[in-house]
Amino acid sequence: MRFRGFLVLLCALLAVGLWGMPTALIRANSSHLLVVAQQHPLANDNNLGTAARPLRTINAAAQRAHPGDTIRVHAGIYRERVIPLRGGEENNPIVYEAAPGETVILRGSEVWSAHPVGTAAGLNKPTPYWDGVVPEHLFSRVDPFTEPLERMPAGYLRAQVFFQSQPLQQILDRQTLQAQSGSWLFDSETRRVSVHLPRAYPASKPPFLEISTRRAVFAPTIRGLGYIHVRGFIMEHGANPFPSGFWRSQSPQAGILSPRSGHHWVIEHNTIRYAKSIGLDCGSEGRYDIDGLEQPIPEGVGYHIIRYNQITDNGALGVAGWKQTASLIAHNVIERNNRLGFTAPETGGIKVHEFVNGQIIGNVIRNNESFGIWVDNVYRDARISRNLVLNNQGAGIFVEMGGGPALVDNNIVAFTRLGEGIYTHDASGVTVAHNWLQGNAHFGVYMRTVTDRQFRRADGTTEEVATRGQRILGNVFVDNYRGHISLPYPAAPDIDNVSDYNLFIGGTAWQWEGQEPHRFVWNYRPDHGQRSQLVNTLREAFARGELPEQEAPNYDAWQERLSFSLPWWRVVTGNDRHSVAPPIAAGEVVNGAVEKGAIALRTFTPSLDLEDVSVMSRLPIPSLPLPSSDFFGNPIDNSLPFPGPFQTWPADGSVHWPLWPVDEYSSYLAKTLYNGGNVKNHDVPE
Repeated sequence: MRFRGFLVLLCALLAVGLWGMPTALIRANSSHLLVVAQQHPLANDNNLGTAARPLRTINAAAQRAHPGDTIRVHAGIYRERVIPLRGGEENNPIVYEAAPGETVILRGSEVWSAHPVGTAAGLNKPTPYWDGVVPEHLFSRVDPFTEPLERMPAGYLRAQVFFQSQPLQQILDRQTLQAQSGSWLFDSETRRVSVHLPRAYPASKPPFLEISTRRAVFAPTIRGLGYIHVRGFIMEHGANPFPSGFWRSQSPQAGILSPRSGHHWVIEHNTIRYAKSIGLDCGSEGRYDIDGLEQPIPEGVGYHIIRYNQITDNGALGVAGWKQTASLIAHNVIERNNRLGFTAPETGGIKVHEFVNGQIIGNVIRNNESFGIWVDNVYRDARISRNLVLNNQGAGIFVEMGGGPALVDNNIVAFTRLGEGIYTHDASGVTVAHNWLQGNAHFGVYMRTVTDRQFRRADGTTEEVATRGQRILGNVFVDNYRGHISLPYPAAPDIDNVSDYNLFIGGTAWQWEGQEPHRFVWNYRPDHGQRSQLVNTLREAFARGELPEQEAPNYDAWQERLSFSLPWWRVVTGNDRHSVAPPIAAGEVVNGAVEKGAIALRTFTPSLDLEDVSVMSRLPIPSLPLPSSDFFGNPIDNSLPFPGPFQTWPADGSVHWPLWPVDEYSSYLAKTLYNGGNVKNHDVPE
């Protein structure tokens, strides 16, 4: 009887917590595996989540998971929003992973039934025209078919319609619907969606259609959860808002994958696509709690690792993040974002604000209908390095509004449409070094001041924006159409912008027929009336005999373009005195220009061809402020490096270098070196 009484007492102690230790803590320290497999014949959310008795939904596992647990999800299409109930702990995260080798898709859409329309329908003849009602019961909280899409003309909605899992384009009138295949139209009075498909279907074999019903596919409702790992999933089809005025409005930054102002997430090896606006948000979202719980923004947002993801075809943004610290965005492929063509701000392959002590490293950012990388409004101790930034609309890399310091190094930025390779405005303290800038529609590097705004310093005080303390060192400029560099006229004594030790190559592209081989421009603010000062500066240089008198321009004509040749630029501005513009041995050379076709940079299968490597010569480029490696992960020789992002040129001959993928060992070397910088705890991938 005494022994039996002891057992009863022991069970009671265990129920409330062993010897004063909470049972939750006991559970948290005993990690285990939760299995989700919707296609398993015994799958049920009342199961224990074993391989033999798996759970049916990921969200059921998310409600049970404690620090140290792994949720392994097997193949299937999971039409749910995964809502983690709790976060993990340092060195004891909660892991959500797709089963190795299996395709696991999280969708913010539901299958939708439509009916053929037109005379062909009754005869069972194939038709591309179908329509149907959108049931209201599909939407648990917000109906995206009643929510207007911010910063778009009236009538556009947050909703999406999918044909064979690909998004159709919303149009606003029936006439356009009839004329344009791949489109859909919503009638708000009847709640009917009409579609014009790219191909015809008979009634006996209807098309596979889906409509978006959820804003997100993976996002907690609780703000500020930490130490969650998410890997191996396909996430798509969200109906999220455009983040118009996100810092103050009810349209915050809200990706279909979102840590919800969390910290220390690892997001890796996922595909994130077909969001209405943002694929992934990784910052503080905005002051408004989009889940309606009125939660404030927590402290300590950031410290994320976002790596090896494919983030493509999202309506506005690939990756967004406001107010975060020490995050790493590395080795992702980010393509075809701003699919809907928003012209308002908050678009880009990557767009971050208050990106403090963060790094954007080794990504491929290509074919976005927007800026490739946009770092805005405070970028203290930020680094943008070793990225391959190709064929984006607008600047490849844009740094805006802040005092830095920031380092933009060892990137390849080429073929931007309607913009620069690297562009800054209202930005100071940016070092642009060892980049390769080729074939951009405007300048290779363009820096200017455009407003009188103020930004917040680390100590909480404010400072008026300017363009000062900029460094353009050791870059390679090739055939940027408007010119190599444009810098602001130094009207104030504390403006200290330096460009030097660069390599300038012009005339290798067909578009250069008849163009000046080297061009530099001083820019100015029209409201400050500096144009006459620019003209007088050049006139005085000729008057002092620093430039040949016979080269003096017509000053009235010159003030319309304010452009310099390299000798003028050196004498008048003092910049690029040690920069070089050499001929290349192979090919006809005129004024430093090289035969067309001698340098070829390809974008579809990224590669670089250089016919004569003798153009590459070592220069005494100042050392970078952080430990550095080149594009391929090779250490930079700080004693006498090469300009540009490559440090392994052969002694002579030509090269053909694939630029993607960069092999894993090079990535390992680079990460090892970057860990000597400001961002900590970013280990080599498992």
